[in-house]
Amino acid sequence: MMAKDYYKILGVSKDASQEEIKKAYKKLAKKYHPDINKDADAAEKFKEINEAAAVLGDPNKRQQYDQFGTADGHGFSGFSSGDFAGFSNFDFEDLFENLFSGFGFSPFGSRRRRRRAPRGSDLITEVEVDLKDVLHGTVRELEITKNDVCDACGGKGGETKTCSKCHGSGVVQQTRRTPFGIFSTTVACNECHGTGEVIVKKCKKCKGKGVVRVTKDIEVKIPAGVVDGMRLRVQGAGERLQGGAGDLYVVVRVKKDKRFERKLNDLYTKIMIPFAVACLGGKVEVPLVEG
Repeated sequence: MMAKDYYKILGVSKDASQEEIKKAYKKLAKKYHPDINKDADAAEKFKEINEAAAVLGDPNKRQQYDQFGTADGHGFSGFSSGDFAGFSNFDFEDLFENLFSGFGFSPFGSRRRRRRAPRGSDLITEVEVDLKDVLHGTVRELEITKNDVCDACGGKGGETKTCSKCHGSGVVQQTRRTPFGIFSTTVACNECHGTGEVIVKKCKKCKGKGVVRVTKDIEVKIPAGVVDGMRLRVQGAGERLQGGAGDLYVVVRVKKDKRFERKLNDLYTKIMIPFAVACLGGKVEVPLVEG
């Protein structure tokens, strides 16, 4: 198999400096990265560019390539992710961070991206109304017990200090090898759970949890015309954590009425009438919802 011309692949001369190789690689990698370039051959081209950079970026492999036309004694048939380890004088991670920072993402994740504080959970409850409430609408006051941010520690759980593992960033990097080289992914720090801080003295009120159980009265407006099973949303009335409060969903249950049957917006009822009225017609009294 004919040896690949790595200088031609990167578009540099055979006497190119390491800085020139780095610059050429950066330009081409940015152009052909599969996450940016959706052409069918972009991934293969990107792999080829990395292969060339892995060889020409290592002085020993470059010397061997220049002398024998291959990076090893048996003909170069590909590259392993470990080849990047010898790329002299610059860090591939720093290169990729700078390379893709303008595209709104980074293959290595943000080094300073602390996990966003979680939002409180939504809550759901039920309220029962009668037909009269359906006709006119009503207001109900519900007693809700829920988690809320501890007012003694502000939700932190106590006195805190910067996490020594992630140095306050809330994230750590995990490195893995791929056909395209060594890549790192950013995950939440398991020491501080992504907060960037660890508790050194627990809050006495919440015992380090950052939340306490509270009972509050919530006023819920039930509009006229509600139907059984309708869900009403009370924004911000759910559980509250440092990232904000969830919502409260109130499911309306309409009690069955002994006199009336509801079908959509109509009411039906049954009454007894005299035989004469049934035969000849006449006036009868019918009940109303309000009595």
